[in-house]
Amino acid sequence: MRPTLRKLGWLYISALVVVVIADIVIALTTEYGNREVIGCNFYDALVVGIECRGFAGQKAAELLLNWPFFFLYGPLFAFVSLWSLVIAALIWTPLVFLVVTYSRRRNAT
Repeated sequence: MRPTLRKLGWLYISALVVVVIADIVIALTTEYGNREVIGCNFYDALVVGIECRGFAGQKAAELLLNWPFFFLYGPLFAFVSLWSLVIAALIWTPLVFLVVTYSRRRNAT
């Protein structure tokens, strides 16, 4: 079971890296706050995020592209609502699992 969980954890981290690269590409290639074009770009309404518009999967794309921001905002806003605490815990669980697993393995040798 643990090797499978480790593989899933690494898959989670690699997907996160791909999304961060996509966010960087969006940041470098789109105009900040432009609401007239079809596609995705950054906005700042108290917190920074990515907003998509003009295509069928815009909400799913927004959720996926804002996923790295949830790593930062989840723990920051966890004191405000229980729902934020649950989301932050779920997002951070695979990373914490990998760190604990590899630190135990390193201490055992």
